[in-house]
Amino acid sequence: MSCIDPTRLRQLREDAGLTQLELAAGAGVSLRTVTALERGEVVHPHVTTLLCLGDALRLTPVATFSALRPRPAPATEAVP
Repeated sequence: MSCIDPTRLRQLREDAGLTQLELAAGAGVSLRTVTALERGEVVHPHVTTLLCLGDALRLTPVATFSALRPRPAPATEAVP
């Protein structure tokens, strides 16, 4: 399981009106890095990569890590 929420990263990028290529360029990372992160293929991304992505998305460091942290799976009711 990835330590970031890939769906949330894509949503933040789209909300900012950026393509994957534009986000990559703004963050100083490769397009392959952005696509891999959005697919959940990177399990433990570098902190500096996340900070650069957050900066490109105009997020503070705290907002970046808060926004990208994985959300807990919804609880399911136990059947007696």
